[in-house]
Amino acid sequence: MNKAQVLVGLTFLAFCCITLTTSLNCYICDSSQGQNCSSPTNIQTCNATLAQSTVTYGLSYTNASFQQLNVSSSSFACVNDYITSPNSVPHYYLGCAYKNLEICSLGTRVPNSNRTCITCSGDKCNFRNPADRTMGSIFTVGTAAIALAFISKLLN
Repeated sequence: MNKAQVLVGLTFLAFCCITLTTSLNCYICDSSQGQNCSSPTNIQTCNATLAQSTVTYGLSYTNASFQQLNVSSSSFACVNDYITSPNSVPHYYLGCAYKNLEICSLGTRVPNSNRTCITCSGDKCNFRNPADRTMGSIFTVGTAAIALAFISKLLN
């Protein structure tokens, strides 16, 4: 077995694993900006700018103070927040937040509101689209099959 082949294979495998685990993709949508969040298409990789947008959202729609929302982290989570009230138009927000910002635990500023809010840490987990789940599964199975074939070839 050639040492260069093993080194290239391990580097490739490490690169794939690191890429898959450190980049979190979330749906991004804010109904207050006229976007249709019932079938979102905007998917972005989480970063500090997107997380800061969620802080701005929190200042507008929750009872939190700036001090409560003034957090940062190198880890992110996807957010799905849906607020309804008999006296106002429903508000839907999909985004990316700092993992240590517990946006769903904050009360809303909307009087007499009902809220459904989740944070999650899987790719595109803040909106359930059956096609996305299928494509993610196909990608995972395909990557695993290629990695297994490559490793078995190295061991022979």
